[in-house]
Amino acid sequence: MYDKTCNSLQWNTTGITVAGGNGQGSNSNQFNGQRGFVIDQNNNLYVSDFNNHRVQYWAYGSTTGVTVAGGHGIGNATNQLNHSSTLSVDSNGNMFIGDSYNFRVQYWSNGSTSGQSVAANNGYGANLNQIKYSDGLYVNFASSNAIYTSDNGNYRIMKWAPNATTGSVVFGGTTGTGLNQLYGASTIDFDSSGNLYIADSGNHRILKYNFTGTYATLVAGTSGTSGNTVTTLQDPSGVFIDKNNGNIYVSDTSNHRIQLFTQGSTTGMTIAGGQGSGSSSIQLNSPFLVQLDQYYNLYVSDSGNNRIQKYLTIC
Repeated sequence: MYDKTCNSLQWNTTGITVAGGNGQGSNSNQFNGQRGFVIDQNNNLYVSDFNNHRVQYWAYGSTTGVTVAGGHGIGNATNQLNHSSTLSVDSNGNMFIGDSYNFRVQYWSNGSTSGQSVAANNGYGANLNQIKYSDGLYVNFASSNAIYTSDNGNYRIMKWAPNATTGSVVFGGTTGTGLNQLYGASTIDFDSSGNLYIADSGNHRILKYNFTGTYATLVAGTSGTSGNTVTTLQDPSGVFIDKNNGNIYVSDTSNHRIQLFTQGSTTGMTIAGGQGSGSSSIQLNSPFLVQLDQYYNLYVSDSGNNRIQKYLTIC
């Protein structure tokens, strides 16, 4: 998935704006509080434009995006979204979209003008066929498109088998700081061994769950305590796992920085931002999600600045 010849774990600290960055708005070159994004194999971007209720496709090198889902105002019709948060995209450009305030996951085939529900869509609630908002979505394309959602209003992580009308709780279900509890769970990711990682934002921590028993392991941050030191986090919303080496990348949202925790370490290093909230090329403002491309360049959804930033790797 990545170029394994790059082992320096260093990036240029000056970001390059590759999408947005033209103020808050709904024009084709703007975002309004975008959240999740996906980088495809050609470095094109799919971006969940949260407050514009749409998904934007930015071809590599383009200065404008194209609406590929939603964009018809806020609503729950099949061609509408209501605060699209995160998404997964398969190799054919088909999209799974976390339609957060419609309490559902929508599937949009490549080129379609409308979506269909593939998880929940039964209103706001705590039943197994419902979710209460979702900031995290992961689709296991290697396993029949099983869908995992962070059901943050119900303090749980749900799994939806293909064509299922109800989901199953795979972790959590109650609120608190215990290692079997969640508080405002945001994005999720998996490592190459199938372990689940959760950005437990309200608890200022990252959890790792191996699907054995009911308890997770704390791998970054301090449970229930926020901070801006090398061992603490504040409202982390994004977690990304390098499938090659197990390193953990965290969008430390309220500290306006990206933290890297190498495998097994609970001490993080700042690799982007960390210069206070701001809009300069060395600053971030409430970053929501972080990812790597195939060449180890770092991408950040700089939500408060309505832009996607790219940090070139130094190899």
